[in-house]
Formats: sequence, structure tokens, C-alpha cells
Amino acid sequence: MCIRDRCMGIVKFGDNDSLSALVGLLTKADWVFLMTDVDALYNKNPNDTEGEPAVPLRVVSDFEELKKRANVGDAGSAWGTGGMATKVKAARLANAAGIKTAVISASQPEAIAMILEGSTEVGTQFIPCHKPVSDYKRWLMAMPIQGSIVLDAGAVRAVKKKNSLFASGMVAGGIQGKFQRWDVVMFCDEAGEAFARGMVNYSAPELGKLCGAHSSEFEQILGYNGQDEVAARDNIVLIVPGAKQEE
Repeated sequence: MCIRDRCMGIVKFGDNDSLSALVGLLTKADWVFLMTDVDALYNKNPNDTEGEPAVPLRVVSDFEELKKRANVGDAGSAWGTGGMATKVKAARLANAAGIKTAVISASQPEAIAMILEGSTEVGTQFIPCHKPVSDYKRWLMAMPIQGSIVLDAGAVRAVKKKNSLFASGMVAGGIQGKFQRWDVVMFCDEAGEAFARGMVNYSAPELGKLCGAHSSEFEQILGYNGQDEVAARDNIVLIVPGAKQEE
């Protein structure tokens, strides 16, 4: 199953790495191990012989810093397809829920025991910066994404501070997908960076009409008086690793 949206391009729900992260969320796992044909995440493609040799990254705790240290390609590249791009995305999701994640070689299954015993000399470990989230937040993180909403800078700051999302903070033309009321959608900033997901109180067509509006105008626009919030704070979960979540 795939959808295309402004924030994430084509999202494949069936790739094994994403499914592994989702299983980890739903089973309250302490660790998720992602196995591949290389022994770790490197700062560049280890098959690239030009320039300085590739260097393995053993411990990652900051995904923003990782962007500066490593080039893992994207989902459409030889280095990214079925490889490190999807594994980093899966690790980011798992870490946001407080789950430790490791990338190891499928030919070295003993690396699992070594990592569980405390070794940082094998594979690449992604370490979350906060405690695991509540069961409800895990459920929100595991739900299929049905679309996306682009928020202005003020709304992004508010949601990151664990406030509700209001229509006045939605960017006109930034509603993607055919989602319905109570579906889970991705929230993105104006640069297209996804940072949260939430259950919405209105459908995509309705939100398209409500962009920038105040809740006092909803009845006039929609013909009925619904919820003040596009998504209530309790129904929003941040997916930025290291962000402290509400219980």
C-alpha cells in the first residue's frame, strides 16, 4: 500500500524496516534489530572508493546531527532502496517511541547478543533520549498515515510545545490525501519536514475550507459547529526523536 504526499513523497507501508518498527511499537519492545548486508551505518556508501574511506557510525543519538555526518541516500537511490534510508527512517520512528534500535549484518547474528551485553563495537545503535511513550501514543504512531497537513511556523512551535492544532495554523493548499474524520495524518512544517502525527477532527475536504479560519467561523463555513481543534493535544504524538511526549 502506498500514498504520495508533500511531506514524505511515496510512503511504502510494506517495507520490512517500517514493519519491524511498528511491531516494536505495538509489542512494547526494548530493542528493534534491523539486519542488512553491511555491518553498520556508514558516513557514506561503503562501496564508494572515491575520496576518504567510509567510516562506520557506531552510536547515533541525534538525527539532526546524523544528517550532517552521513549521506544514506534516499528511497530512490541504490544506497537507499531497501537499505540505509529505510532503516534510518524506521529507527527514527522507533526512537521517537523510546525504543532502542540497531542496524547489524545479517551474516553476524551474534552481534545481537554483543549489543545486549553492552558492546558498541558492532553495528550501529540508535539511542532514544527519553522514556517510552504511553500505550495510546504508541497506537497513534503505529496507525497508517492517511495524508498530511502543512503548518505555519507558529503552529509548528505550538504543536511541538504539546498544544492542540487549530485551523488558523494550517497553510492554504497544504492538505494532502483523502482522509476522513478521526484518521491519523502527518503534520509537516513549510519545508516539508514531518515532525508529528495526529488524529484529526475533520475530513480533508473540510480542512481545505478551514485553512486559516478561526473556530468561530466554522459553522458559517461548514454548515455545522464542530470541534474547535483540528487535532486535540491528547491525539497528537511527536515523531522527532528526543522530544518529550505527553503521557
